[in-house]
Amino acid sequence: MSRPRALVVVTGLLAGALVGCAGLPGASPVQHGLEIDQPVMPPLRVRFEPPRAGATPVEIVRGFLAAGVALEDDAAAPRAFLAGTALTQWNPRAGVVIYGSTAPTMTVVNPRTVRLEAEVSALIDEHGRYVEQPAGSRRVALIGLAALPDGEWRIEALPDDFGLWLSASYAEQTFAPFRLHYLSASSRTLVPDVRWLPLVGAGVATTLARAQLEDVPAYLVGAVGTGFPRQSGLAVDSVAIESGEAVVDLTPRLLDAGSQEQRGAWAQLLATLDQAPGVNRVAVLVDGKPLELADTRSPVQSIADLGYAGPGAPRGQRLVTRAGNKLAVTDRGALRGFSEPAPAKQPGSTVVLPLIPAAWTHLAAPPGLTEIAGIDATRSVVRRWSIAAPAASSSASPGTPAERGPHAAAVFDREGRDFAPPAYDRFGVLWLAGTDTAGLPAVWVAGVGSTSLTRVALPGLNGSAVAALRVSGDGQRVALILRARSGRTRLALAGVTRDARGMPTRVGVPLPVGGALVDVRDVTWMDDITVAVLGRRSVDPAVRALVVPLARPTWAMAAVSNPTRIVSTGEGVRGLLVITQSGAVLAPSGALAGGGPVDRGGGPRLLSVGPRWCPPMRRGVVHSAQRAWPLSPP
Repeated sequence: MSRPRALVVVTGLLAGALVGCAGLPGASPVQHGLEIDQPVMPPLRVRFEPPRAGATPVEIVRGFLAAGVALEDDAAAPRAFLAGTALTQWNPRAGVVIYGSTAPTMTVVNPRTVRLEAEVSALIDEHGRYVEQPAGSRRVALIGLAALPDGEWRIEALPDDFGLWLSASYAEQTFAPFRLHYLSASSRTLVPDVRWLPLVGAGVATTLARAQLEDVPAYLVGAVGTGFPRQSGLAVDSVAIESGEAVVDLTPRLLDAGSQEQRGAWAQLLATLDQAPGVNRVAVLVDGKPLELADTRSPVQSIADLGYAGPGAPRGQRLVTRAGNKLAVTDRGALRGFSEPAPAKQPGSTVVLPLIPAAWTHLAAPPGLTEIAGIDATRSVVRRWSIAAPAASSSASPGTPAERGPHAAAVFDREGRDFAPPAYDRFGVLWLAGTDTAGLPAVWVAGVGSTSLTRVALPGLNGSAVAALRVSGDGQRVALILRARSGRTRLALAGVTRDARGMPTRVGVPLPVGGALVDVRDVTWMDDITVAVLGRRSVDPAVRALVVPLARPTWAMAAVSNPTRIVSTGEGVRGLLVITQSGAVLAPSGALAGGGPVDRGGGPRLLSVGPRWCPPMRRGVVHSAQRAWPLSPP
């Protein structure tokens, strides 16, 4: 007899047990790296001597690159190797080329030119955005030199975009990833955007404040806002820290904003500057005078005092398992070792689940578990089933599948075809991606209980189709798997613009992420700055589970055979579930899964090619699952 197939849908409400495994330690090599939210260590401070007398052109170039870690005093140390146009026009903030353990090669092209080449793992652009590069990527630069009147060589010409070239280890001692925060356009929630910013120079608090005052990043325009009017700036060009309080003195432009925008601006500064060493509170001044906000607790201790919340975290999970056409509510811990159908009685559950024929797959549910959506085998029809609370006189046990045929709340079969697995956002909005009747890429949404689909604007796809999507917990960003006409897939992030009712109207121009990926099959959000995918890098022989931090290198989980779906319950690495073609449901084991060090966002502190996976859970295939988020906006 064949084993019953099972569905697992992650929703909100019930506390989910962690899945751990005894006797299967994560024994894979571990690579340490800086992690967002970990304490910022003092920056590397190295004293560089000026170029030695008689240094050759290659030695001058090598010394210039090495001095790039010393950015104090307006990068005086590396500037000592420059002259002429290079001295006046070189911008160390133009970007960072990060190479691995092998130093760049330097070749003398002619007496006045040195060719610089390196294998590059990542770039940090002029805005501080981390851009991962495919394995084997190389960077070449031609460096022009000139002999001074005393016969000493100096660099005279650099490429326009030449900033710093640093090894990965030195880059992590000179820069660090920090969250900047923006105001959700749909709720009193802060939405993060991670940038790598220098640890030396003006000081971390001042650097963070300056970065926060800049415009909203292009990919989030329309999805988020900022409380700072255009051309806002620091009235005093540094942020002082006094007894744990960062004092930010702003120009009078902030007074042009409304009271709610001022609250938002303060919340942005508080959330962002909290990452600076020694900062516990933030005082906001305008031209030397304290900013006064009506009905605000003083002193302001947290963003909650200003009426804002962070991106949120799950308040517990519930899983919907499937055996044949029956659904049942359970928790994550109960998945381990299932060999019998899910229990009919679900203590504490107050929902009656519909019967859903096995032909409908890729089921998904909103956080409130008010409905179920799925697609048919042809991927041309999408159906929604309502989930009703049992009547007081009902004889059905709480959580027992209703003894009736499925009740279709809506059927969508005219708008398009080639539907991707459906997804829900935190507001209960159903998202569908596919192609329209003309064969063009399209994304549609349907509000709670709606019987019609509304098309969402998709600028910037350049002919790519949306193969899969998942909306972040804050509801303002969406992770996209884009498929080019050639069939090549890539991962991207985009902002979500909503109307006054909270319905999505536009997905912004995608921002590529996970540059090391060459194939992407499925995606899920692990936390607000990390996604996990089923995919492949060029160094991977087959598709596997990969963790993709939005500002760190992609790293691999232990390989499994034929993975088909990846699911997150919102608990970092320990919350990942991978489902294989054979129906096995796998959860991580090892230090990272069983209570090892994690950052405040729930992601891994250690970068590892592990951990290992637990033995298979015997409940069949997980077709779809969504990140669990609070039932109502925080």
